[in-house]
Amino acid sequence: YNGSHVMTPKAGSLKINSHGSGYVKLFQVIPLMTWRAGVHYYREEVEYMDRWVGEFLKSLEKEKLLKNTIVIIAGDHGEGLGERERYFGHVRYLNQQFLHVPLIMYFPGMKPHRFEQPVSLAWIAPAIVSYAGIEYPPFKDRENILTFTEHEDTPLPPVYSYAFKPSSPENKISIIKWPYQYIIKETDTGTPASELYNFALSPSFRKMDEYAVDVLKRNAPREYAFLQESIHRTGQMFLTYIHKKNKINTKEIENLKTIGYLQ
Repeated sequence: YNGSHVMTPKAGSLKINSHGSGYVKLFQVIPLMTWRAGVHYYREEVEYMDRWVGEFLKSLEKEKLLKNTIVIIAGDHGEGLGERERYFGHVRYLNQQFLHVPLIMYFPGMKPHRFEQPVSLAWIAPAIVSYAGIEYPPFKDRENILTFTEHEDTPLPPVYSYAFKPSSPENKISIIKWPYQYIIKETDTGTPASELYNFALSPSFRKMDEYAVDVLKRNAPREYAFLQESIHRTGQMFLTYIHKKNKINTKEIENLKTIGYLQ
């Protein structure tokens, strides 16, 4: 399983021969289970978390802390449950089930608002800093999710997501501009390949719901033009960066280590 060794018996051992000093870090244990069991356990996890989130909010209310507390509840990634090539996990693909996460935000004094279109988790931190009245220059020109609640007619900017080798078989970027998602990925030859989805027609949870680019060009020329611009600016820049520069800086490496994407 992409570098992980799966032990099928109930108990097992792994012998590693090494020429020289070093250490082995066991990062993740991936159990083998049937699709039915995987879905069942995942549903139980969601129900368990939902219950305790409710208890937590109830406690804040009981202690009269809600009136001066910002509450943000979000997932860090979605999860594949075998829909694409029987894959269970979240680092290999960028389709909707791998990106779609729960997001509930409570800012004291603000009226309720529900986003029908995709938003980015990257817009949350600037919102917290802004709401608290803190001057933080790096966030000055960043998207702020509160801006879009105050000005509901403002079109939402694109949502970007990335996946990198070796967790993913290839480097890829996702661009979501409602209702379309465009995924650009690097092939073995170094040339980009792509997938296109229309969320208004399909939830993009399965491989066969891919949308034809020529249909988009014919039916929605403005959206097609936007995607072409996105591919030209963001996609090519991304692929060029990955292709020419295999190393990232120390700070980025440490950030990725803290959330478990690098070892």
